[in-house]
Amino acid sequence: MPSDAPVTITAIVPLHDVEAFVGDFLRSLERQRPGDYDLDLVFVDDASPDSTARIVAEWMQTTAHRTVLLRQPHGGVSKARNHGLSHARGQWVTFPDPDDLLDPGYFAALAQFLRTAAEDVDVVSANIFRVFDPDPQFQDVHALRFRFFQGSRVVSLEDEPDIFQLNVATALFRRDRLVETGVTFQSGLHASEDALFVSRFLLSRPHARIGLVAEARYGYRKRASRDSAVDSYQDDPSAYIDRFRDGYLPILEEAAASGGVPAWLQSILLYECQWLLPRQLDPQTYAAGLDAQQRRDARDAVSACLAHVDADRVLRYDATALPLESRLVVLALSGRRVWNWVGYYAERPRPGQRRVTLRGYTTEPEERVLVLADGRLRELQAVKVRPLDYFGQTRLYERALRVPSTADAVQDGDLLRPVVVARAGETWVQAAERHRRAVTGQAVQSVPSQPGAVRVWKFRKVRWRGPVRLNARENVMVLAARARHDLRVGKAFLDRFAPRSPDVWTVVTDDPDLGRGIRERAADHGVRVRLVSTRGGRAGRGPRGRVRGLLGELRSGVVLATSVAAAASLPATSARRVLLVRGAIQASQRVGIDALGPDLVVTDDADTQARLREESSLFPGQIVLVPPADGAEGIVRALISTRTGARR
Repeated sequence: MPSDAPVTITAIVPLHDVEAFVGDFLRSLERQRPGDYDLDLVFVDDASPDSTARIVAEWMQTTAHRTVLLRQPHGGVSKARNHGLSHARGQWVTFPDPDDLLDPGYFAALAQFLRTAAEDVDVVSANIFRVFDPDPQFQDVHALRFRFFQGSRVVSLEDEPDIFQLNVATALFRRDRLVETGVTFQSGLHASEDALFVSRFLLSRPHARIGLVAEARYGYRKRASRDSAVDSYQDDPSAYIDRFRDGYLPILEEAAASGGVPAWLQSILLYECQWLLPRQLDPQTYAAGLDAQQRRDARDAVSACLAHVDADRVLRYDATALPLESRLVVLALSGRRVWNWVGYYAERPRPGQRRVTLRGYTTEPEERVLVLADGRLRELQAVKVRPLDYFGQTRLYERALRVPSTADAVQDGDLLRPVVVARAGETWVQAAERHRRAVTGQAVQSVPSQPGAVRVWKFRKVRWRGPVRLNARENVMVLAARARHDLRVGKAFLDRFAPRSPDVWTVVTDDPDLGRGIRERAADHGVRVRLVSTRGGRAGRGPRGRVRGLLGELRSGVVLATSVAAAASLPATSARRVLLVRGAIQASQRVGIDALGPDLVVTDDADTQARLREESSLFPGQIVLVPPADGAEGIVRALISTRTGARR
């Protein structure tokens, strides 16, 4: 190709049931700025049952772009992309999705980068943004946004294994190399087809390199209806089984037989675990739809894949905020023990609290444990061991201990494990991540600011040779980060030094009648109650906002949530947290209760009490049964009778 010839790009667009979104996508194509590129558009109608193909065909009559519309019997997105690939003519091919959006300078930025770096890269990656339907604005909040913090550049995956590429919608591939390797999309899967395609292609390259183009902005739409393939896969058993057994495992075995699984492929698998394992702790995404056999199949498939991930990669993976517990599950599922450095973790004790709950992990549930407190080893009065509920696995156990708040270490078999206490404004899960980062030498300040967050906070490296001038957007980001920091510090100060009133309860409820009943009965015992409803509220003042407005109440006394949904609206608090659970519970609700981590559960159902004592991380004394006939009076008496014990 002459040096002054334009870059030729073929965009292959599969079409199926996207009539509500394809018009926006076509308009974003029409708005593309001219540049040093020639663009071909290959649309593949995968027997779409709606008017998607008609909308595209009508648009093709009006556009100046070179276009072709192919048709095929319904076979899925992989077959549609393979069909389109056979008709591609450009030097580079990409596979944008028809429900997404392209920034006006998208292809021009890609072409400009390829002008200078085409021979140095195997894959080019655009900068992915989120578009939350129906708002068309691009939001820079994707979990992997850190890849572009250093601007456009070429990355060796051997040197930076966490800078991987997962989807093909934001990627460009050298067509001649695709033809040379014979890589195609795997049909029959319902998740991870993109990542498997990219992985197969990069494994065929001796020293894989990715070009990152920060200026090429791709808008990945999150549908309000939550009916996209990505949203619906979690309800499909094959997403837990087939993509690992039939997708990743053959690739991993082939790589292992050819000299070893590269670190970047191991990181991709751990990224999949980010969306697989922590979700089992969330009642909204817990795999409750799998039967016993499917849970075994999922566990076996994932375990076989994880056997190809090195322990050091599990430890140092830093693309997303994979919790310590998930990392230990990865080790356990592949037959490895808990690292020796792992400690026992506790929430920050309230002033005057004499006993705390420590949480640790073990693959040897029968080992004896002692606690080191005040300079001497002590026998433990309360120890609870349970297998963690990840597809029915029984290799990794959580060990919960009730110990003096002065505990320094736990003798766990032959090991003396440290006690790590959460800092002000931190949860014990965040404390565990801070501990891991200290062990690995990674930036401790990169701990996610909220429990359950996926994105790791990363920072540009700056050499202070002189004044640093930030652009307007960076100034906003810095000021926002500082404001968040100031709020956390301010809250920590209030939690530590503000006066406390133990006889003030905050009742967060979605049942106004029950809330009023509790307030009336509590008044009979000299307790003041502030009711917060999770229903309705003026704009911008939802239940979480209304609860946050009661900081004085929330940093002291008792916070009682009358349902799991009401408890989920609570921000972090140093008050005593009580959860009311009425009636029988399902597995997903039990997961939700565990995730909330209340100090006390009050229930009116004996089976629920027994189930929580057996399956949750709560100790028996933290689960109180109040007969339904006792009503609000019974709930109030339960809280009052356990109030003194809660501070021990």
